[in-house]
This record gives sequence, structure tokens and C-alpha cells, in this order.
Amino acid sequence: MGDLSLRGLVKVYPYTKASGRIFGRKQAKAALEQQKRQPYTTDEGVLAVRGFSLDVAGGEFVVLLGPSGCGKSTVLRMIAGLESVSAGDILLDGRSIVDMPPEQRDIAMIFQNYSLYPNYTVYENMAFPLKNQHLPRAQIDSLVREAASLLELEGLLDRRPKDLSGGQRQRAAIGRALVRRPRLFLMDEPFSNLDATLRQKLRQVVKGLHWKLGTTFLYVTHDQMEAFALGDRVVVMRHGAVEQAGTPQELFNCPANLYTASFVGAPPMNLVEDVPLQKRGDSWQVSLYGHSYVLPRGKCAGLTGRDHGRQVTLGIRSAYVAVGAGELEATVDFWEVMGAELHLHLRIAGAALTAVAPAAGLGVFARGQKVAVGLPPKRFHLFDPKTEERIL
Repeated sequence: MGDLSLRGLVKVYPYTKASGRIFGRKQAKAALEQQKRQPYTTDEGVLAVRGFSLDVAGGEFVVLLGPSGCGKSTVLRMIAGLESVSAGDILLDGRSIVDMPPEQRDIAMIFQNYSLYPNYTVYENMAFPLKNQHLPRAQIDSLVREAASLLELEGLLDRRPKDLSGGQRQRAAIGRALVRRPRLFLMDEPFSNLDATLRQKLRQVVKGLHWKLGTTFLYVTHDQMEAFALGDRVVVMRHGAVEQAGTPQELFNCPANLYTASFVGAPPMNLVEDVPLQKRGDSWQVSLYGHSYVLPRGKCAGLTGRDHGRQVTLGIRSAYVAVGAGELEATVDFWEVMGAELHLHLRIAGAALTAVAPAAGLGVFARGQKVAVGLPPKRFHLFDPKTEERIL
């Protein structure tokens, strides 16, 4: 099965007190005060995870996405039993595993640093967890060779980790977890030490394993491209809490708040502050770069007469900025060639605007060149500047 339910998980790390004998009293006191100035603290310590709740269906591939220090790995370690839970509950197939020892949870975790035994061969590393289960030798051999075949490791089973490349080591680490056939796979940024080509190849390997096995995967990364390529659903995290969970398409096209809008997407969403909302008859309008745009009815649901004159933050994805034709004139600052795409960094009335367009057919740009751009109102996103929540 592999159904996972996380209910209000909280993790508090107690304040660490530096020794006055080593650092001096002033330095030790300053270090403690610095910890207490973290974004979320209590009298007991720093809140690394706060009220984290998530339901993962059996066989689903879910990715936790967020910047370093947002609590992604801590959530994974609590599920695996490597970190204690300060509050909340973890249910696996309807059964609480919070008080269960790690070895009894039927969970496999793959780490960023491979964690292979250097004095063991690839075969021995992959067979190690099965030997601990006291399985028959023939069964161990069958499971190891089956996993090696899936991961293209057949010719490397007699080698030691020092004789492997980074990608081969990570495949061996995946194989060691795979042979156990657990109910849940946890993967903590397993490809962050690899180059881009290897990362892409191993993403394909992991996705292929997920399709073949149908096992539940929970994957942690700070790379949104990796998250979008792998995840059935992506959970955006900040400061130990969930900002938004949804499919990659939902996060890109319907961000729930300003944080998700600016964090998801490359390049980030164009955001313009202090845009006035105005009602003209039965329609709502916004004034942007000296031009008035009538908002589609779907963008105005829930607005009332009290919203007339209200200041909002308006966003539009770079991919939806039309270049070469439109109602506005922009100046080219610089551009980036990204293979088949061109990222144009423009300036309108002193404000920055980024556009993404196909590189073919647009010709060559010069710094300071004037270009026409169009902004489709159906692609506008409106956010409350105080709550930072999306306005619908």
C-alpha cells in the first residue's frame, strides 16, 4: 500500500549553549541570542517544522520543494525515525509509526552522500540489508541481481565504491534501498552532488523505477526543475510549513500566494506592486505601465465595491509576455540564450520585465533596442500585498 499521512508535525530543536570556557561569556551569550532571533522560535528552542500536514496516496510520487533550511530533510528524517517528533503523528497504512524503531518501519531512505560501506563491493552493499533479515542466500542473490539489472549495475557488482563514478555510487545506493522492496522510499536530495547530465539521467532512472514498482516515493529537493520533472505532486515549503501543494501545472498557473509565485518558475514571475484596482461599470480594470487592462470575469470573482481603488500586487509569468507585438514599448537591457529559449530582460517606465520566447525567429537584439510587448489580462495574477494571498 504505502499510504502516508502526516498530521500536524512539529519539530523543535533546543537552543545550543556555547561553552563560556571556550568562547568566552559574551560570545556564548551572543550565539544564544542569535538563535532566538530565528524566524520561528519558542521558549524551548527553534521551530524547524511547524504544523506540517500532508496525505500521500499509495504509489504516489510527491516532492518536497523549498530553499535550504526550510525543514524538508527534517520532515524526511522524522518519517524515517532518525529524528524524534516534538508533536503530531505519522501514519503509514493507517498505523501510527511515531514510537516505532526505524528498523521496524519498512521504510528505505536514500541520502545525499551515498552512505556506502567503502570496504564492501557493490554486491555486498546491496545484499547487506537482506543479510540482516536473515534471508536465504539464493533469495538474496536473486533480489540483488534483479535490482542490479534495473539499475544497469550488472557489470559493477564486484567493484568497491572508490572505483565507481558519482552516478554509479548513487545507483548502488538506490539499489541497496530497492532490494528491500519497502512500502515507502524517502530520497533526500540524492543527486545534488552530481553534474547536470548525470542528474538528468538518474532522474529518468528513478522515474522509471517508480512506474515499474508502483511504490510510494517522497523526494526532497531545492531544484524546482527536478521537482517538476519527477513529482506527481509538489509541496512548496517555507520556514517549516506548507505554502502550497499541487501538481506542477497548478503551482505554475495558479500560485496560492506571492511566495509560491516568486519561488516557482524560471525565470521568476514578474511582480508589480501598488497596482490600483478600479471598477468601471460592470467590469474591473487595472492600470499597468500607463495602460488600462480590463480583467476577465474569472479574475474578479469575490470582488466588491469596497475593492475599488484598492492597491494589489500584480504578477504575470515571463512565458506569457508577448514579444514583437503589443500595446507597450520596452527597452532591452540584456538577454540570455537558454538553448531553444531566449530570456529577454526588459525595462518599461523604469521597471524590470522579463519575457521568455523561442530563440528561433526573433532575430538579434541590441542593448537599448526598443521592442513591442503585449500583456494578456487572462494571464494576470492578483495578490493581496498584506496577506500575500492570491485574490480570486
